Amino acid sequence: MVKPLAIAAAIAVATLGLAAWAVPNLLEAMNRSHQNRSLANLRAISTAWEARATEMKTYAIGAKSRDPIDDTKVSWNALTPVPTPSLQRVLQPTYIRVMPTVDGWGHPFEFAAGDQTYAIRSRGRDGRPDSANPMYVMARTKSFDADAVLINGSFLRGPEGL
Repeated sequence: MVKPLAIAAAIAVATLGLAAWAVPNLLEAMNRSHQNRSLANLRAISTAWEARATEMKTYAIGAKSRDPIDDTKVSWNALTPVPTPSLQRVLQPTYIRVMPTVDGWGHPFEFAAGDQTYAIRSRGRDGRPDSANPMYVMARTKSFDADAVLINGSFLRGPEGL
């Protein structure tokens, strides 16, 4: 005869084993969902900014802006920062109905532009830039904490599989 205490212990061990497997997978799926939402929002903003630039012949918002030297890499600080309200004012509602302002984790997107270049950045899950003076080069990463950077309609930095 099997003792009730042994059955309860076996059920507890099985439950803990299932939880040890399921919780990390659930967290991974949630982070992947946040990341996918962020990337989709970056693309939507990019499409709107491109449409505006077609009409205005510049990506700059307001005064003349600086452009980086090379399209394959960019120093974020080489571009002129664009405040979110300024970008919203020129894109909504003509080019995008409602412009997303935060990524999937709730951190604000950052925007910068030159006359012929624009960049949009999500700081990732941790909400911190990858470095104090980020020089972004073409890179793919598995980290949810890494910045995702879209420049002139293409992801310069982002998750693997782009």
